[in-house]
Amino acid sequence: RLIPGASIGLHTHEDSCETIFILSGKGSILEIEDGQETLKDVHPGDCLFCAKGHSHSLRNTAETEDLVFYASVVMQ
Repeated sequence: RLIPGASIGLHTHEDSCETIFILSGKGSILEIEDGQETLKDVHPGDCLFCAKGHSHSLRNTAETEDLVFYASVVMQ
């Protein structure tokens, strides 16, 4: 759960991958894959994936609503 304006800082999955399911709220994800940066809006029902060796961050862009998500990190 991220409160309005909060984020999971940019980080690299050196030895793991991560799947994130957006449950409620809205936000944005910054993905960096092979040096290419992509910023996307996220909404309930979205499923996001960050592969081993790639980087990402997740931010709550709402003013009043929490961004609720479920994340699964798998060590590789």
